[in-house]
Amino acid sequence: CTRVSVGFCRVEIRGVELFVNGRSVKLRGVNRHDTNPDTGHTVSYDDMLTDILLMKQHNVNCVRTSHYPNDPRWLDLCDRYGLYVIDETDLECHGCETAGQLHVLSESEEWTAVYLDRVSRMVCRDRNHPSIIMWSLGNESGYGRNHDAMAAWIREHEPTRPIHYEGLSREIATNGRGDPHVVDVVSRMYPTVQNIIDEGEDQAADQPYFMCEYAHAMGQGPGNLKEYWQAIEKYPRLIGGCVWEWADHGIRVSDENDEEFFAYGGDFGDMPNDGCFCVDGLCTPEREPHSGLLELKYTYQPVKAEYLGQGKIRLTNRRAFADLSDLHGVWMLAKDGERVQGGVLGALNIAPGESREIELPLEDMPDNGDYRLNLSFLLAEEAAWAEAGYEVAREQFAVKAPRRESEDSFAMPALEVDESGDEVSVTGEEFFVLLSKRTGMLESYCLGDEELVEQGPRANLWRAPTDNDVHQAEQWKKVGLDRLQHRCVSSSVSQPHSACVEFRARIVSGPYSLPPVLTTDVTYRMFGDGAVECSFAFDPRADLPYLPRLGVMMQLSQQLDRVKWYGRGPHENYPDKQDSAPVALYESDVYSLHEEYVRPQENGAHGDCELVFAHDARGRGLLFAGDVPFSFTAHDYSQEMLTQAQHGNELESEEATYLAIDAAQGGLGSNSCGPEPLEEYRLKPAARTLRFVVRPCLWGRDDAFALARIWPE
Repeated sequence: CTRVSVGFCRVEIRGVELFVNGRSVKLRGVNRHDTNPDTGHTVSYDDMLTDILLMKQHNVNCVRTSHYPNDPRWLDLCDRYGLYVIDETDLECHGCETAGQLHVLSESEEWTAVYLDRVSRMVCRDRNHPSIIMWSLGNESGYGRNHDAMAAWIREHEPTRPIHYEGLSREIATNGRGDPHVVDVVSRMYPTVQNIIDEGEDQAADQPYFMCEYAHAMGQGPGNLKEYWQAIEKYPRLIGGCVWEWADHGIRVSDENDEEFFAYGGDFGDMPNDGCFCVDGLCTPEREPHSGLLELKYTYQPVKAEYLGQGKIRLTNRRAFADLSDLHGVWMLAKDGERVQGGVLGALNIAPGESREIELPLEDMPDNGDYRLNLSFLLAEEAAWAEAGYEVAREQFAVKAPRRESEDSFAMPALEVDESGDEVSVTGEEFFVLLSKRTGMLESYCLGDEELVEQGPRANLWRAPTDNDVHQAEQWKKVGLDRLQHRCVSSSVSQPHSACVEFRARIVSGPYSLPPVLTTDVTYRMFGDGAVECSFAFDPRADLPYLPRLGVMMQLSQQLDRVKWYGRGPHENYPDKQDSAPVALYESDVYSLHEEYVRPQENGAHGDCELVFAHDARGRGLLFAGDVPFSFTAHDYSQEMLTQAQHGNELESEEATYLAIDAAQGGLGSNSCGPEPLEEYRLKPAARTLRFVVRPCLWGRDDAFALARIWPE
């Protein structure tokens, strides 16, 4: 006796929209493979359950079974927990493309029976699962008569779901060959945002447009999810897409020291291999979410919130069927990350697709500070996939910015200056600064007997390439951004008054045997209270490719192994991957600021920072505050080590804290397989200034914020 669950649903295409049970739906999807770091492609029921719960918790509503029909138990779980499924035939012809004959099997009559066998077995096995909303004819197998035969078989035997095959859409777009109505949707891989906007505005189109793969999530990324979904929500024809892909395909192994790491193509002496190209997921092989999955959760969240000013917000329900009454909404007004006011949003019985305006009783904000309104939407009751109180959606709005105040440096203690050969030393009551006229750089900062800065700021245009940087990184290396040397062409020292010493230098940076890439005018102003104002006027060469970053790198004492920051967090964030990271006050040890990727790469940046405090176990350290928000990273390994490492076990602590402060970071995009970063996220080689003040500090929350907003004059 076998128990089989069945269900009913109605899937239709009306005009250029996809309807399920009479409602137009958007597919907020991912592609999923069967993969486990210990058992490979053999996955257990518990593995599948872990995946389905994580997908639900991260607002995913659709999964494409790339590129084969999944275990029937996966479909049972999708039925039970509520995921749309695009069920894909076990058909892939990549090898034919490598041999230069992509279409050969799909055109061959000798293979027709095989193609029909595969699609018919999938449909006959799976047709009673109501979660399935499309049949897919396979993946990247060119196009030919056998696909036509597959589609005809489905329409004769199981015509209740639309038919999908990206290869036909690609063939029509590339060679103008094939009948578009063999399938029911136009499907493409990795279009740009402008591509899908053009498709959304195409008035002649008569089929929905779907991205079966987009936003390649390999390594650090993907970027600009927001812009894709702004377009999808605007145009009815755009029915959504599935991010490539769900999880990294790493295999757990151990090195000679019994330290575990995840291996990939080539690590087993296997040939041919695709290197780390199988390590391309939104979560690790063990299903720990990468920051890309956290950004996807935010992008897919079912509540859209807008701030209208004067305490008014507008909430919109993005769901197709349910209202928002299962969510408990709360609001909080925070000053410098600390709650000053808050409450609940009341009953959220907002119907699908509808909006409601709510007025919050915001009080006056007389104090100097950064005021932000935070909204959080929590499960009101336990759901099958998460406990009560689980945060489903969030939003943050800046409602009042802090103001900067000036400090009278004439009232500070006097400084002593000593110029001895190439060195300039500046001594205050409790601190000592050493600068070099030969290098033009701050070489050391000591507080009492402790050296806190072991190597001062150096111009930095490099980041250890992310997987999505892979193509652009070749251009960066070509101009030498990975091996800059710095030469001081001029320097000067002056003392405007007894409590202020000013050191200026012009530094040219470039690789050996190639033209310089950057000129930086550096100014250090040391003050009697121990503060150092650091100013860097960067002027990169105009013909450079767009840059990975523009800022400075410095080496701090190993004792400063803890960080507090007021900026975006708690997870890493970059210009086109930051909306899921609200601004608040966070803290971490430096070791934990590392974000793990199977192939190590640039990680751990935090943008929109007003202050960063690097300190020791006693709460004593250095406070960095910018005149405008900046990005920082802090690690216990160098950028050079990170660039060279190919597996996580190759990173070792170098017994120092490497702190990067950036005027700007370049965007991420998804160019390992998809588009480059959007134009607005490309860091163009143009003049830019970075200014921040470094102060010795013993942490006190209010004192730290007050110090961060004082600029010595």
